[in-house]
Amino acid sequence: MKKIYLLAGMALVSTLGFAQEANKFDAASLTANPGVVTSGVKAPTDTVTMETFDAGQTWGAWTASGQNDHTSGDWYLETTFPASLSGQPQIPFTAFSGTMGGNVAFINSDAEGGSAFQDALYTSPAIDLSAMGTTPLSLQWQAQWRRFQELHFVYVSNDNGSTWTEFAVDVVAVNTNSDDPQYADVNITSANGGAAWGTQVMIQFRYDAQWDWFWAIDNVAIIETPADDLSVTAVKDHYTGARIKYSKIPTGQVAAMDLDAEVSNVGAATQATSQLDVNVSGAGTFTGSSPSTSIASGTSAKLTVSGFTPSALGTYNVAYNVYDPATVDASPADNVGLTSFEVTQYTYAKDTNGLDGWWGPFDDDTDGIDDPLELIPEFEFNASETIYGLAVVVMGGGATPQTPVGQEIYYNVYSDDGAGNFVPEYDGLTIPVPTYTITAADLTAGSGSEVWLGLQLPSPVVADPAISPVWYPVVGYSIDSAFFAVSGDAADTTNYMSVFATTAGQSNYFITSVPMLRFSTDPAFPASGPLGITTEDANVALGQNMPNPFNSNTVIPFSLVNAATVEFVVTDMMGKIIENRELGTLSTGDHTINFNGSDLASGFYYYSVIVDGKRSTKKFAVAK
Repeated sequence: MKKIYLLAGMALVSTLGFAQEANKFDAASLTANPGVVTSGVKAPTDTVTMETFDAGQTWGAWTASGQNDHTSGDWYLETTFPASLSGQPQIPFTAFSGTMGGNVAFINSDAEGGSAFQDALYTSPAIDLSAMGTTPLSLQWQAQWRRFQELHFVYVSNDNGSTWTEFAVDVVAVNTNSDDPQYADVNITSANGGAAWGTQVMIQFRYDAQWDWFWAIDNVAIIETPADDLSVTAVKDHYTGARIKYSKIPTGQVAAMDLDAEVSNVGAATQATSQLDVNVSGAGTFTGSSPSTSIASGTSAKLTVSGFTPSALGTYNVAYNVYDPATVDASPADNVGLTSFEVTQYTYAKDTNGLDGWWGPFDDDTDGIDDPLELIPEFEFNASETIYGLAVVVMGGGATPQTPVGQEIYYNVYSDDGAGNFVPEYDGLTIPVPTYTITAADLTAGSGSEVWLGLQLPSPVVADPAISPVWYPVVGYSIDSAFFAVSGDAADTTNYMSVFATTAGQSNYFITSVPMLRFSTDPAFPASGPLGITTEDANVALGQNMPNPFNSNTVIPFSLVNAATVEFVVTDMMGKIIENRELGTLSTGDHTINFNGSDLASGFYYYSVIVDGKRSTKKFAVAK
């Protein structure tokens, strides 16, 4: 289950949370010290004390709490990677990596089955750090995990658990695993409140999950914090003055952009002249730097480079680098970040194309009856644009779960009345809400586990920023069940869900996952394809490939009315480019393209010829 937050009255609240990732120490070079620190004379980055969980545990026995009664799903010490997890295709390893070994602190929420648990805690005994005085300290550890949507935190107490300071530590992306150990690094100095470290310091790991994956922790080290150490915790490209990151931007919405890096100072000294440099490559180029910013120890700041506006169609890659030119960073490897986005002709998208999970029915009011829902991602419009349809992904192609054949889904376009209320374009009273019924052809096995549907609007909707600066594609269902795919993790609160419970009525939430739900501004949609592939160019007649289906070679015929420059492109159903071939300038008349698909998996693909910048597209099938 993905993380949801109740959103009273659907007021649009912005709360940013950022992950932190670092690779700062080699556990093999660390020596476990006694739980009582006998000397405060430590050089920066030296280990003060370390818990390996071996030989009776250096600091003493840890305490597990806030859990369910399934022992295998609670915090405990594990010596070997569980066979029940290593047998799953999503997890490509069978043992703990690197120097993680002996006893490893481990929690496996999949072992809970359908029994969700919250706030499973693993708490250290008291550690005497009084010899360190007021020396800045950091906490480091190794972790191996697969993360879906759960949250991970570490807490530090300087007074035997009476008060705790929270630090967020989601150091891997949603729905990914860490084959090699991830190295987390958190400056915990703020936990002492400016006073000296005490005799009863405690560390606590918190796993907030609902039936998703595992977390393994080893070699927990307290180190003396280095003086100079900046760390990039998030990077984001977005319109200037706006807050949403897009994966695909139609040409009609291209505007000036800000390139942001959220930066934490995990060192002990203020970084007085911190700076962000960016370099844009790909379909266009740009370089720029932010103004210098002072970032105090243990605090974060957003550094921004402005002045970039994309133009040409294609993919843009943005490289970020943060540094203070007056200091030498202790770990420059974590001072960099990368984002990318695509300027398209007609497609407006926030999702990242890669399936991360789905939203389907759940019992919101706990009355024993699953409740229907609708998904509502937010889009900003810089200029007036005509919307012709929506593209949405449902689970199919043999996936579990799978949207059933015959399920009717509805769709709509909402605008904002300026007070945070949604105004439907199709109100269901004077104008019927459009619907679509899932067919067996939609869920064909060749489509893969995610199936794109093109939902044409009964009449085009003009998204005019003078009426509303934000517009929302909407998809939902009233009966049975549909499973709508999500792709990517959003720190901003711009993705919403309404649940229509049997007894409790409508509840509105914002969600941290991004629905695979897009706008299309293509007048030929959906005949042009749900991914926003454009209509046929009048200068070209594109024929169907022969043979079709095929398993190795096929021939694609087309003819030109006038001589033109021609490009040939093959993509998968998710829009990933398989082949891109420049054919040069071709003469008037008939032509053919030979294509070899022997390396392709069975399934459906799009092929296109692009003539003087205009695309004509058809679909073929590979059968092995």
